[in-house]
Amino acid sequence: SFESNQEDIQIEIMSTDPDSNEKEQNIASSLPSWEREEPNFTWEHVQKEREALSLDDQMLFEQEKFGAIQYGVNETPELIATSLQQLEEALDTIPKKETYETALFIDPEYVGSEEFRLAFLRADLFNVPAAAQRMVTYWNRKIDLFGAENGFNRSLSILDLKDEDWDALGLGAIQLLPHRDEAGRALIFKQLKHFSSTADSMHRLDWYMVHAGVFGGEHKFEIQKNGFVNFGILNGDPFESISEMRKYIKGLKHDTQLALPMRGPMALHFFASNNWAFSMVESVLDLFSRKLRSRLTMYDLSEEETETNLTDLSVYGIRREIVPAILGGYLDNNLQEFLVDRLKKELVIAGVDLDANPNWEKELPIKIRSLLKM
Repeated sequence: SFESNQEDIQIEIMSTDPDSNEKEQNIASSLPSWEREEPNFTWEHVQKEREALSLDDQMLFEQEKFGAIQYGVNETPELIATSLQQLEEALDTIPKKETYETALFIDPEYVGSEEFRLAFLRADLFNVPAAAQRMVTYWNRKIDLFGAENGFNRSLSILDLKDEDWDALGLGAIQLLPHRDEAGRALIFKQLKHFSSTADSMHRLDWYMVHAGVFGGEHKFEIQKNGFVNFGILNGDPFESISEMRKYIKGLKHDTQLALPMRGPMALHFFASNNWAFSMVESVLDLFSRKLRSRLTMYDLSEEETETNLTDLSVYGIRREIVPAILGGYLDNNLQEFLVDRLKKELVIAGVDLDANPNWEKELPIKIRSLLKM
């Protein structure tokens, strides 16, 4: 298995710390922020890296990408009971866990529940020490992003987001699509032209959508086991500077590998309409792990390549019927309908009786009502 262990990931994250050897560049204002003369890691490096893999490893990475290999664990009642007990013991051995302990004190029924803890065990394939550390890191990072006022809530809600997050969310910067691929993996779709201007804002939206998948839907247990696939359109300059772009990638890498109770991304499918989009990705390739670079596929967004792209996606288990129409698929996705449905579920989790309060919509912030077209 090429699933990275916790120690490997920590070493990898440390080597790309934002304070270590980051070179700020003076870029002409007329150029996209990611254009640099000498990227740290180029497409040529990626090609050489793939060619250096053994045939077995190449086959393994490809099979991972389209879900032919599943790393799920046979979750017997005995395994679950033993792992939960070991998880409790592993948490006791972690010295610095004040935020986790606060969360447990505030809501022991939720934080100590079997359902909540199993999500972390599944993320690390029942590697108990890794899952325990992930739980502690999860609470530290969640409070860092959402603050103590909202971070200790049971479920992340649209109401926990900030104004700049709502703007990007309403435009379709990121969305959890309604269908899963043939391997049972959740699909997160992004459009860079609608991204917020700051990395932290997009991190909050990433967290919100991951929570909607692993905690909020009827297929949440399957998504916890099978993971996520990311695909999206590179159709704009998402951040004001290369340093902010790199901050976003570093934070996303940290959160997916060390904090969020999720597996993946199991594959990355990026659609680029011109050379600058390829340059943008190239400028951050050095921040990707070898495994993540192996899971990356780039596509030409031109109209004449639409059929080829759809055929390629279908090979990876993403059928035309579940691909958004903007990419030539048949999915006419209603973003507002998804968000309204999510908000209703979030309010119920928070204890709001919608049937007993027919005017609940009027109590929402004006910006939320505008965003959801209420």
